[in-house]
Amino acid sequence: KGKDQLGKRLGIAFEPYTQWVIARATKLKMPYRLEKPLPSVATPPSPIKKKKEFQEVLARMKLERDTWEKKFHASELEKKELKKQLKEKE
Repeated sequence: KGKDQLGKRLGIAFEPYTQWVIARATKLKMPYRLEKPLPSVATPPSPIKKKKEFQEVLARMKLERDTWEKKFHASELEKKELKKQLKEKE
């Protein structure tokens, strides 16, 4: 049987494969409990209704991004200084 009949690897198995597994487990007298997969429900993103609200959120996110970039650059400078001091001690 091919992938098109059994299902993709690491994906949801198709019915023929599941039936084969159950039949094989029964034949070998192995306990087999079929767990039904939970339906995946994707929650839609919350809509930003107003342009002004969107711009405020965007401005806040840009400010947060800039803050993190400054922290990153400061830590990079500190790392370089510490490496320099370590080399001087050696």
